Amino acid sequence: MLDKSFPQSDSIATSQTDVAYTILHAAIISCDLAPGLEVSEATLSKQYDLGKGGIRIALARLRQQGLVAVAARRGYQIMPVTLRGVRDVFEMRRVLEPSATGLAVGKVNLDQLANLNEICKAGYQADNPDNLSIFMQVHRQFHMLIINASGNQLIASTLDNLWDQTSRLLNFTHIHVRKRFRMIHDLDHGALVEALSKGDRLAAENFVRKEIIELYDLIAEDILASESTLEPPPKALLEQSWVKRAEG
Repeated sequence: MLDKSFPQSDSIATSQTDVAYTILHAAIISCDLAPGLEVSEATLSKQYDLGKGGIRIALARLRQQGLVAVAARRGYQIMPVTLRGVRDVFEMRRVLEPSATGLAVGKVNLDQLANLNEICKAGYQADNPDNLSIFMQVHRQFHMLIINASGNQLIASTLDNLWDQTSRLLNFTHIHVRKRFRMIHDLDHGALVEALSKGDRLAAENFVRKEIIELYDLIAEDILASESTLEPPPKALLEQSWVKRAEG
């Protein structure tokens, strides 16, 4: 660990903060720091061999992203996974992502998109963590390439955070091995590439919307069936699904 007793330049302090943020962010998304876990600057400093100053600033940034909460007189808590939280994430994606996809018509690099789609089409091996990680990264790059092409930086930054939240939910539920997950994500996105190349905004938006709704259903079902959720799902959420309202 760096010796914090010596004065440091702003650039070094910033570098330490960036390192701390990168490490903690990755640990939260991968669920190495499990949802609901209570942590402190001291325990994180010891666990990851990082300075407390960098950790403190990194935790503040993670709070802004909704990944960490302050636990009164106990330090911090990794944000728990709840059905309400899952619904909030996917409702935001359902509202923003199809619109961003529509805005990308005529702007997105179709050659890059086709190349990423070819990698996605190869699928993944569920029992191979490295292979699965590569697939999930490429799948995200595919969609973020479209989102960033929308030209709306605020939507893009919001969706980037929502994709972080989605990745954490996937790692928490371990649904990658399920057949229904493969049906959603192992598919050829060629229809989306074609819609974008033809300038068919409605078809492109509908493709993305359908994928988001199907993934929400799968994750919500897993959380409902799991006894590991840290907060019981409100019954009202089951009776008034936003997905059902959207389809009605």
